[in-house]
Amino acid sequence: MRNNQPVTQREYPVAENATLMSTTDVNGNIIYANEDFVEVSGFSAQELMGQPHNIVRHPDIPADVFRDMWKTLKQGEVWTGIVKNRRKNGDHYWVRANVTPIIRQGKIQSFMSVRTAAKKEEVEQAAALYAAFNQGKYPSHTFSKGAFIYKGWKSWRSWKQTLSLKQRVRLLLLLPFPFILLSVWFAGLNGWGLFIHTAILLSLLIANERIFYFQIVKPIMILNKHANRVATGDEHNVDYLDRIDEIGMTQRSVNQLGRMFRWLVNDVSHQIHQVAFSCDQLAAGNRDLYTRTEQTASHVETTASTMNQLTTAVSNNSETAGQANNLSNMTCKAAIQGGTAMDTICAYDGRYCEKF
Repeated sequence: MRNNQPVTQREYPVAENATLMSTTDVNGNIIYANEDFVEVSGFSAQELMGQPHNIVRHPDIPADVFRDMWKTLKQGEVWTGIVKNRRKNGDHYWVRANVTPIIRQGKIQSFMSVRTAAKKEEVEQAAALYAAFNQGKYPSHTFSKGAFIYKGWKSWRSWKQTLSLKQRVRLLLLLPFPFILLSVWFAGLNGWGLFIHTAILLSLLIANERIFYFQIVKPIMILNKHANRVATGDEHNVDYLDRIDEIGMTQRSVNQLGRMFRWLVNDVSHQIHQVAFSCDQLAAGNRDLYTRTEQTASHVETTASTMNQLTTAVSNNSETAGQANNLSNMTCKAAIQGGTAMDTICAYDGRYCEKF
């Protein structure tokens, strides 16, 4: 189990009206966190996204608590318990955690956790229990679906927490049966009279058990399955009760709450998908911008190289022009000198001709 350190043992008070909500994938990595959770945890939303939810786990909570939580969730059931979480700076906060597996078409898709402020007496009781459990003072106890119960051969001592409704009804019906038989025996019945009387009582007992089962136990079992499916978002193949008594009206209320919950889950899922789509678009835009930036840089380098070549060519052309100008000047001077020489020769030839 993850051991987040350090811890300061300073409590951060959670507001009574605060609702800390987060959603994780099937591997326990955070894919959604509301503002209350971000504020109370001390982490930023960016720091929480994609991280395991045990980033806020406090080392004072026994590992058995979280093992029980994951075992319950993987069975498709809702888990609840008092939890001490760690903030980013090492402080802690207490909450009542309600964790629900989100099921679609019979398969777990994600997990939703809703936490509210725990009551003072709940915090005191849980803190003492967890500390004693970590010290090994409860070797015969364990955690089951968020409850603290006996284990092994002592598990019967937790019958108030673990006994099913069917077993409770049968126990209540069977409890007076021995006393009725004793009263009949003391009344003087024996032989066939006692046998017939016992058979009648036993038949009535079985009939009462069946009536209780079909009228109360089975409808409540159906209601329990319905409530669990509604809580997990899996409303397929739900058995509805055609009743308008307390059980039937309770199922209607549960069904309405379930539809509200389903709307909330779908809305959150839609927002998550929108955020993911926007992030993908932003990432694609960043990649496109990076590619264009690289292309622009390449073009700038090419342009700079061309400019350097042009500058060199211009410089070379300037030198060539200078040399041509010098050569032109020299040619001009040579032509002038040639003309002067021709004039001198012509003058000399004229004087020579006059002598003859």
